[in-house]
Amino acid sequence: MITQVLVLNGPNLGRLGLREPEVYGSALFDDLAELCRSTGRKLGLSVEVRQTDDERELISWVHEAADGRLPAREEFRHTPVVAGVANGTVAGFGLVSYQLALQAIAELAAEAEPARSPGPELAPEPGDIAP
Repeated sequence: MITQVLVLNGPNLGRLGLREPEVYGSALFDDLAELCRSTGRKLGLSVEVRQTDDERELISWVHEAADGRLPAREEFRHTPVVAGVANGTVAGFGLVSYQLALQAIAELAAEAEPARSPGPELAPEPGDIAP
């Protein structure tokens, strides 16, 4: 079973690469989206990347929004609001943060998946080698 992952991006990420490239880099949002999808494929994840400048739409996607640990931003953003319910947060590594988060999701999904062993009701596939 392939794990489905939504990568949700809020206001201004659509301007990635255009808005303050000296701060945020020159990669465009489409580059980020493709990076997420290709990283997901390598990790066995199905990744859908969304971006909106409408916070109402973003909230409707997740019913809560939070920035992780972003020390260079406003003081209120220094307190992660999902820390109590999240398995972890990744921030501060630019586009690599997305790859690191997807890798962690793939590993958590693999750990949560029950071990698959054929039971007596399952016939061996052609070419299977008996133990």
